[in-house]
Amino acid sequence: MTVRSGRMVVAVVTCVETYQMELLRGARDILAAEGVSLVAYANYANSAEAVRGSQVDVNAVEAVPPSLAGLLRHPEAIGLILTPALSPVQAEALERLRSSLGIPVVHVGDGRSGQMSVRADNDQGFRAVMGHLLDEYGARRPALVRGLPHQPDHVVREAVFREEVARRGLTVDEGLVVDGRAEREVARNAVSRLLRRRRDLDAVVTTDDWCALATIDALAEAELRVPEDVAVTGFDNYPAAALHWPGLTSVDQSLVEQGATAARALLDAVAGRPAPERVLVPCRLVVRGSSVRGGELDDQMTAAGIARLARGHLDAHSAVRRVSRALTDCRSVDDVTTALASCLPLLGIPRFFLVLHEEGFQQGRCPDGTGTLVSRLVMDYRDGRLHPLPDAPFPRDALLPDTLRGELGAGFLACQLLNRASGVLGYLLTELPLDAPPVAEPVKWDLVRTLEALLSTEELRRANAELRRSAEIDGLTGIANRAAFERHLADQWCLHAADGGELALLMVDVDLFKLYNDRYGHVLGDRALRAVAACVAAAVGHSDDLACRFGGEEFVVVLPRTGRDGASSVARRIHRLLAAEAIPHDASTIAPVVTASIGLAAALPGGADGPETLLHAADQALYRAKAQGRDRTVADTDLAAGSLLPEQPAGSGHGAARPVRTGW
Repeated sequence: MTVRSGRMVVAVVTCVETYQMELLRGARDILAAEGVSLVAYANYANSAEAVRGSQVDVNAVEAVPPSLAGLLRHPEAIGLILTPALSPVQAEALERLRSSLGIPVVHVGDGRSGQMSVRADNDQGFRAVMGHLLDEYGARRPALVRGLPHQPDHVVREAVFREEVARRGLTVDEGLVVDGRAEREVARNAVSRLLRRRRDLDAVVTTDDWCALATIDALAEAELRVPEDVAVTGFDNYPAAALHWPGLTSVDQSLVEQGATAARALLDAVAGRPAPERVLVPCRLVVRGSSVRGGELDDQMTAAGIARLARGHLDAHSAVRRVSRALTDCRSVDDVTTALASCLPLLGIPRFFLVLHEEGFQQGRCPDGTGTLVSRLVMDYRDGRLHPLPDAPFPRDALLPDTLRGELGAGFLACQLLNRASGVLGYLLTELPLDAPPVAEPVKWDLVRTLEALLSTEELRRANAELRRSAEIDGLTGIANRAAFERHLADQWCLHAADGGELALLMVDVDLFKLYNDRYGHVLGDRALRAVAACVAAAVGHSDDLACRFGGEEFVVVLPRTGRDGASSVARRIHRLLAAEAIPHDASTIAPVVTASIGLAAALPGGADGPETLLHAADQALYRAKAQGRDRTVADTDLAAGSLLPEQPAGSGHGAARPVRTGW
C-alpha cells in the first residue's frame, strides 16, 4: 500500500518560532517528496480558544478549537504530528476526535503508551556536553543553572549532570546549584547572587541556551571572563547561540531530523508498514568559544560567520519593522490587507490568507440557520497579488471557503490564531519560508494589535452612537426627547437654508391631561402618554421625519421638505390614530376619550431667522387651538383669521355630542 498524493498531514505546535520551524522543515521535506502537504496548527497556550478548551469537559466538542477540529476532519487529512502544545483536557479531547476519525498520530516528545513517538536523546546529548566540559575543558567545580522542575527534559539533564560529575570522582557542590526556571532574567539574577557569594566555580552548565546567555552576561558584570575564567554551555543550539561572542557551546537536538523521522513514521503507519513505537534521535554537540580556551574557534565561529548569520536576521528584522510601520497607518481592514500585501514579498511569503470571525470574536451564524460558528475571508494573497474575496461567510471549522479548500492540500501552511484577552479575532493561514529566520510570530502580534485597535475603535464608535441614542431617547415613551428634537431641528434648518425647501413643525398637546392624572392616577397617566407617543410616531412616514416628546404631555414633530398641506395631513393622521386608540378620559369636558390640540407652522429657512422662529410660530398656533376649544389643529397662517383646518367627520369615536369635522 502506498500513500496517495493530494493528502494532508496536520502538525500541532505551540507557535511558529525557531524550534517549531526546524521540526516542521524536516517533516515538510519528507512529506513533500511523497506529494503530501503539511498544515501546522499553532495552539498558543494563552490564546482564548486554548484557554477555553482547557476549561470544558473532555467529552465536549469545544475542548478542541473549531479550526483544529476542522483540519482533522478535512477529507484530505491522513495523519497527525503532535508536539506538547495542548492542555491535558485538550489532549484527551483531541485523542477522542482523532480516534473517531481513524487517523494515525506520531508524537514529538513524550507520547502516549501504545502510540508512536519521536524525541531527542536528551541523555546522550547532555552526557556529551558534560564530557566536553569535564574532560576536554577540565572543569572541576561546575555550577548548574536548573530549568523547570516539572519539565521532563530538564529533569533528565539535571540527573545526567549529577551522574557525570560523580562518575569522575567529583562531588556536586549544592552551593553552586541555582534555579533559572528557563527564564533569562531569573537565571541572570540567580547567577549574579551566586557570584556575590562564590567565585570559585570554573564552569556553568545550563539546561537551555537563554539561561546560558544570561549567565554570560552575569559573569561579565562580575568581571569574570568566558571562557578563560569560566566556561558556559547551553542546550538547544538556537540561532542566538551562534550570534553571540564568544559563541555559545550548545547541544543541537537535531530538530530537522526529529521532524523528518516523525513524518517517515507517520507515512509508514498510513501505508500499513510496521513502525517502531519509540525512536530516539541522537543529539549533536556544537562546541564554540564559550568553552574553548586559547581562541581555538571553529570556522563557523569566526567574525565573518557571525556576520553572515546576523545579516540574515537583520534583513528579517527590517522586514518585520516594515510591516509594523505599514500597519500603524491603517484605519480599516482594507487598509490592513493593502499594507500586508505590500510587505509580504519582503518576508518571502507567497501565500497569505487572513480570516476574521464574524462580529469580531462573537459567535456568527451560518446563513442556513444551523447555528454553526462562521468566519469571513478578508485577505487572499497568492502569486504576488490580492485576489477577489467571496461575499458570504463560511463555517469556521472549514478554515477556508469552499473555492479555496484546495489550498490546504498544497505545500505547507501555518495556521496561527489571532488571539486577544477577550477572544479570538480570527486566524492566519500562511505559507512560511521554513529555512529563513522566523518572522511569523512578530507579524502576527503586530496584526493582532492593529486589528484589536480597529475593532476597539469600531466598538467605541458603536458605544458612543448607542450612548448618544440613549441620551436622545425619552425614557418614558421611547421616542426622541427634547435634546434630539433641538439637534434635529437645527440640522434641518441649516440644510433647508442651504438648498431651499419648506420645513414644517407640529406642536401636539394632550388635552386636559392634568384632569386625566387626577382621575386615573400617574401610572395610567404614563401608560396614556406612551400610547399618545405611539400615535404621534406612527403618523410620520419619511426617514427624516422625527417625532419627539417635548416635555410633560407635549409632543413635537419635525417634517423636513414639507409644506402646510403635507403637515396638515400628518396632523389629521395623529387625530385619526388617537381616535382609533380610544383612550378613556371620563374627566374630559371635550370627549370621552383622550384628544389632542395641534399647532402647525411651516417656513422657508433662511435670512436672519433661526429655527426658534418656527418653534415659536407652532407654539402660538397650539395656543390658539386650545383657546378655540381643543381637539383641533390650527396653522400659523390662520392665527389672524382664527380659521380651523377641516374638522373630522361623524363616527370618529368621540361621540355625537362633539363638533363634527369635515374632509376626513
